[in-house]
Amino acid sequence: MDNIIDKRIQMDSQMKEFFECIGGDADTQQQRIQCIRNGLAVIADRLRLGKAEITVDIPKNRFMPLGERSSAVLYEEDGAELGTPVDIEMKIRTGGTVFIKDYPYGPGYSEEEIQTHRFIFRGIFIQYNRTLAQCMLEKIMNTDINTGVASQDSLMYYAVNLIKNGRIGDYTGIFFNIHNFKYVNKVFDYSQGDVILRNYAQMVKSYLDSDEEIARLGGDNFVVICRNENASDFISKIKDVHMSHEFRSVKREFQLGVTAGIACLEGVDKPREVMARTSIAYQAARKTGAGSIVVYTKEIQKHLMDDQEILAAFPQALAAGEFVVYYQPR
Repeated sequence: MDNIIDKRIQMDSQMKEFFECIGGDADTQQQRIQCIRNGLAVIADRLRLGKAEITVDIPKNRFMPLGERSSAVLYEEDGAELGTPVDIEMKIRTGGTVFIKDYPYGPGYSEEEIQTHRFIFRGIFIQYNRTLAQCMLEKIMNTDINTGVASQDSLMYYAVNLIKNGRIGDYTGIFFNIHNFKYVNKVFDYSQGDVILRNYAQMVKSYLDSDEEIARLGGDNFVVICRNENASDFISKIKDVHMSHEFRSVKREFQLGVTAGIACLEGVDKPREVMARTSIAYQAARKTGAGSIVVYTKEIQKHLMDDQEILAAFPQALAAGEFVVYYQPR
């Protein structure tokens, strides 16, 4: 093996350029793929490389409820007559597998060439796996571990980007709470309640488009930012969600509704105002009654602030003896 590397992988200027390319800065898997493409283009003739394809297969996990399976062409020589490919398989440390299909330009690779190609693609895999781990760590930091949807911090970052791009006015914020989820935890234990909550969150997420976001705030409280034209349809779907769950021969059907506050985000210039408007509307919906849907207005905000001022004055009024009790005889 050492002799093969000495002969075919000498660290000359070409190989140095290859390794610099594949190890270049990349924040996403797509950027890393492009780095690899650039690197392989440098040494393709040297390797007699006709075509290379990568397939990534990651199973379902807590942070990727649907898993991931993606493919990309890393290199392709136009008009090349391809020989028998070599299949290279490498395990991802965080779970999953990377498959490389390596086609020669012309006749099949010799055993010596196969060893060289395996060495080259191991180097590529190391760089790809590093980027994959970085992306996974970022996803963990931005994901609610129990439901697999975004965390509140991630939602705020999403709102910041909408504000920076001048698009926040095209979106609506929705704060909602699931009705009677305590009943679910009474029918099943809390561990199964977590499973049902996760399934619920993923179902609700499926109602959203790719440029919309849902985050869990804690308990059974969620916030959604969706496009204005989709808000009514989204509300109609979450008002009546039907789910079934079976565990140890116990099967139950659940009908889950919501109490929700809705806020137009036009004029919002700070991400915290998204939470302020939607939570004010939600508090008004709670006061109205379970199952209520309330739209944020400045009048609602004023009424809520007036109520809060009265509540804040209670301790001082009690200490000053300003409360008097009157009894009316029957």
